[in-house]
Order: sequence, then C-alpha cells, then structure tokens
Amino acid sequence: METRTETELEEIENALFSLLDDGSSDAAKEPLTATNGTAFISTHPLDEGTPVESFCILNFDLTEQSARSTDIPKTVTEFYISGPPGAHVEMIHFRIANTGGHRHGGRSTDPGAVGRLSPSRFLLGPSYPQAHAVRWDLPPTSGEIGVYARFSVGPPAGGIATVHHVTGLVPLVQTQTLKLKAPTSTHPSPYYVTDQMKVRIESVAKQFYLDTGLYTTCTDAALQYGGLFDYKANWRPPHITHNRGDRIDVRSKNQNAEQKEIFRRNCAQNGLYPDLEFPGLDNEHWHIKLL
Repeated sequence: METRTETELEEIENALFSLLDDGSSDAAKEPLTATNGTAFISTHPLDEGTPVESFCILNFDLTEQSARSTDIPKTVTEFYISGPPGAHVEMIHFRIANTGGHRHGGRSTDPGAVGRLSPSRFLLGPSYPQAHAVRWDLPPTSGEIGVYARFSVGPPAGGIATVHHVTGLVPLVQTQTLKLKAPTSTHPSPYYVTDQMKVRIESVAKQFYLDTGLYTTCTDAALQYGGLFDYKANWRPPHITHNRGDRIDVRSKNQNAEQKEIFRRNCAQNGLYPDLEFPGLDNEHWHIKLL
C-alpha cells in the first residue's frame, strides 16, 4: 500500500469522522435494495435472505480477548465491502493518534500500529450487495484504527475499529512500600496489571520493606488494554511479554546480594516468578511473572 502524508491522512480522518457525525450511520441502516449500490462495510458475510440493514454499520468494535498464552496473540478477522457495481475500491487504514496508551506515531500506517489489510485494492462485482471479503491481520498493539473504503464512484464508507487485546486490567498505584517510576511521555500509563498481580506485588513490597527497609519500585507493567508495549515508541518489540498484565519489571540495582535473595523468596511465597535480567549491567532489573 502506498505511503500517505500526514496531511492526506488528516483529510481522510476528517472525512471519516464526517461519515460518523452527519447522520450517515442512520441512513445506512435503511433497507438496501439490490440495485441502489449504497456503499457500506459489514462485519458478517451477507447470507441469502439475511436483512442487509442488520449489517450496515459505520462504527464497529473488534475486541480481542484471547486466553491463549502466546506472547502476542495473532488475530485475524474479516469484514465485507459492498458498493456500486463495477467500482474500484481502495482500502485505507491508519491509527487514530494517541489511543491505546500510545502517545506517539501520530496517524501511523505502520503494520505494527494498524495491522495489514488484504486485498487493499479490488474491483466490485456486478451483483449487489457484493460483500467482498477483506482480511484484516490485527496489529499487536491496542488502540483505535480508522478503516476507510474509497470507491471510484460514489461516496466512501468507513468507521473506527477499536482493538483491545485485554480487558479488565487495573492500575497499580503507589503505596507506602510500592513505588512507581515516573512514566515516559510516549506511554504515560504503563502500570496496568491483572487483579491477582496487583494483590501479589503489593504483598511482596510490604513484606520486603519489613525485611529490609527498602521500597519496591516498579518500572514497567502493561498498557491499559494490553497488546505490545513498545517502550522504544517504534511499534516493535522488545518488551514483548508486557502485553497481558501478568508481567512487571522491578528495580534491582538498589539491592545487595542478600536483599536480592530475600526479594526472590518473597516473590516465590506470593506466587510470582522473579527473573533477574541483565545482572551487573546498567539495565539490570527483576522481570516478574505471575504464576
């Protein structure tokens, strides 16, 4: 797919929001005949006898809540395009800036930010509604994505897709014994975890303070809706396992050898597995996994 400038994407985004705000969504739900050629995107194939209006949408939500244990669940979905018979169609998708916990990249079209559409260009057949299938390999990152179908004749169709890899995460908050490193401007809320992780790390921090007088400082967890936490702000790993709220990083450089052993024991007693990464280097830290 060709690269578009920020200005072009801004124009498309404005057009997309216009579709959502000008009443088109209500108009699109009116019954469609096999001859009017109204453009729309549907999330299901149009089976014979199914009322077309039940699938006419301009705003749709794709929430990924896979329970699989893979580091980044590979998720694929399909949607379906109908429009003027014989029209050429170009599919455009781009990230809505500052969504999903990512404050970087603007209206990115990077596959790590938006996934991949296939095909991105095609010709609609003569029989309306065509329900031409478009495969979407969803991105490893969470956020909102503008999906826009441009037709060679007639108006476009589009909407905002919300991709969430995890729901139900809760924020870590500072306590008397658990501290949080100041977040970066590119990921201002990096301390979301599962309920179990929150309870267990708070217990570890409390006991570690009683044993040593030291605070436990968390330096990273997960973003609010999970997905890839690209701490380098490039839509790429590393930090690949910080995607479901069951891993956190904790500062270790302030601990001596005896204190490290105490911390390791406290983690084990609370159902956590602590792995000391990069020992002896400047970026040494605990990478802690919920068991």
